[in-house]
Amino acid sequence: MSSKHKSEEFVYDSESGSDFEDVGFEAPKHFEKVPLLTPKTKIGNSEVWLIKAPKGFPVSKLKSLPVSFTSSKVSDKGVKPFDLEGKSFQVNEETFASDSAKYTIIHESLLNKKIDRYYTVRQVVEIPEINYNKAIQARTDVPKEENLRMRHFPTGYSASNYIEAQPIPESRLDEDGKVIKKMRIEPASEKKEKKDKKEKKEKKEKKDKKKDKKKKKD
Repeated sequence: MSSKHKSEEFVYDSESGSDFEDVGFEAPKHFEKVPLLTPKTKIGNSEVWLIKAPKGFPVSKLKSLPVSFTSSKVSDKGVKPFDLEGKSFQVNEETFASDSAKYTIIHESLLNKKIDRYYTVRQVVEIPEINYNKAIQARTDVPKEENLRMRHFPTGYSASNYIEAQPIPESRLDEDGKVIKKMRIEPASEKKEKKDKKEKKEKKEKKDKKKDKKKKKD
């Protein structure tokens, strides 16, 4: 007689586990079971339309559905909107080929029936025009603190590219105890500009000397 085991005879590795796992069906979150509605009339050769509407849309108060068989573009200039309970809605037909693969009819009396048209009801909201001259307010500059030095720079830049990044010289006192005027530190841009001017001046002087020598020979 074989011995009884309260657990499996073999112990599996914690990572691999058993080759067989009994997984039961679990309904999705917020799933609510509802009975299937039986059509009151026979469909026959009639078309089946799938109409998607926003949550809370008062379908029972809708007497007719203004649809267009020519306009399918989802825009305010497409199908004329209609009003219902103080809100404006618009119906547009969706003509995407992928829609036919997304939906199916599960009622046993309509299993072989396909959905012929897809319509979407969406709310149309009018956005008021904005007067930007009144809406935009001028920014107030934040007061700048003195003697602050810039120490962090964008990629590709260094302290030589910013005046704010130059070292701040300390105040010195003369024999009478008066503060000596701080020495002005030229930024790299001004140094380069002076260097370029100096080089241009030297080139011009060389050209003038060559012209003078040529005139003397003539």
